[in-house]
Amino acid sequence: MGPAELATELQACADQLEAGELTSARLREAATAAERLDGGAARPASQDLLYVWTLFSSVTSKVNGIAMVVDG
Repeated sequence: MGPAELATELQACADQLEAGELTSARLREAATAAERLDGGAARPASQDLLYVWTLFSSVTSKVNGIAMVVDG
């Protein structure tokens, strides 16, 4: 979805609001579409990773190091 399609969707939400027909589900759909928009291109999903290095595999083992990878 590009900026033009998002603008059209938001305008449709505004029209539904004025008519008293806007639902929270419809508004959430528009918000989700807006979150995915990044300069006109859809953003791939990413995640944050936390690496924890320990001396042994036991949960009571001492931590030797940690690393955080943000946005994949």
